[in-house]
Amino acid sequence: MSRLSECFLMHMHNPRNVGKLDNYDKEWSAKSAYCLDTVCFTVKFNDTIIDKIKFRAYGCTTCIVAASFVTELVTGKKKEEVLQLSFDVIKNTLGPLPPLKERCIAFVLKALQNGLIL
Repeated sequence: MSRLSECFLMHMHNPRNVGKLDNYDKEWSAKSAYCLDTVCFTVKFNDTIIDKIKFRAYGCTTCIVAASFVTELVTGKKKEEVLQLSFDVIKNTLGPLPPLKERCIAFVLKALQNGLIL
């Protein structure tokens, strides 16, 4: 069994940006095609820059950890930068994880990126 990364443990024990923004510009949610995981995002923009972002996640620990990590990662970034964000960057920071848990990371990232496009 692989050990969990320090970053994974940090977000597992103290998730960041949990909840719903009171004054947001956009809200969306997504449900995983593989399991019952659901993630909801609210975002406040300053022009095309993500000024604030919060999430609510219902599902496994990896889904919650990934949502916490990506909300920290994308705060202050332009939409275009977030759309270019690579799964491997997140996986390598939070991993190593079993393949079935890696798809939780992929789900959260794709949910965030798809919501920014729509």
